[in-house]
Amino acid sequence: MTATYSDFIAQKRKRHTPSGFDCDRDWPDLFPHQKPIVRWALRMGKAAIFLDRIEAMGWTLAGYQAAVDCAARGLPADIERLRDYALRVVSHG
Repeated sequence: MTATYSDFIAQKRKRHTPSGFDCDRDWPDLFPHQKPIVRWALRMGKAAIFLDRIEAMGWTLAGYQAAVDCAARGLPADIERLRDYALRVVSHG
C-alpha cells in the first residue's frame, strides 16, 4: 500500500451529491447575475445564497424566488417568513 499523502487527502474530501431539481424559469424580478445562483441553489438542494448586503432586496428576492419554486413542487419552504422579511427590508430602505 503505497498511497501518497495527496491520495489520502483526496479520499477524505466530501463531495455533495445534488439532491434538488432543475428549474428553467426566468425570474423577471432578479438581477441577471442572481438567476444562475438561484438555479444552482435549487439544483444542489442544500445550499445557501450569500449575496452582498448592498443589494439587500436582491438577495431577499433570490431566496424568496427559490422558496416559491420549492413550494410549487410540494417541498417545504417558509414563504410567509421570507415575504415578511422582504417587506421589512423594503420599508426600512
